[in-house]
Amino acid sequence: MTSLIRTGVGTTAARVDYGRWIADCRWCNGASLMRVGTRTFDCPCGALWEVVWPSEDILRGITRLLMMRPVENRWWAPGDSLTTLMWENGQHGIFDNLPSIAPGETLLAVTDDRVVSDRLPAIASQAMKAVSA
Repeated sequence: MTSLIRTGVGTTAARVDYGRWIADCRWCNGASLMRVGTRTFDCPCGALWEVVWPSEDILRGITRLLMMRPVENRWWAPGDSLTTLMWENGQHGIFDNLPSIAPGETLLAVTDDRVVSDRLPAIASQAMKAVSA
């Protein structure tokens, strides 16, 4: 008889897919919707994963920047910085219709890992889904 016994817990990183937080199973390539901050993902295939989340600052920045986009364009993967998300927003015209501002005035400023300044108007849009697994 041959047996394969899995011990321990692996890790998988949370990511955003169509505005939904998900975690991937690296064993069967399945995925599951996740509530923000959920610590583990127990895949139906039997694999158990510890879910790695971005820091609170990055999480808030991801949410703020993705909420500016249409739902079908709300994607984020570990390794994507807030600076990258902001540049992508600009490339896709998200900031094209902003109110006029005085020279030197800043409405939104980010670093790779946090929103530094945010004076943009609130965005009326469908919230990102944070659902239970």
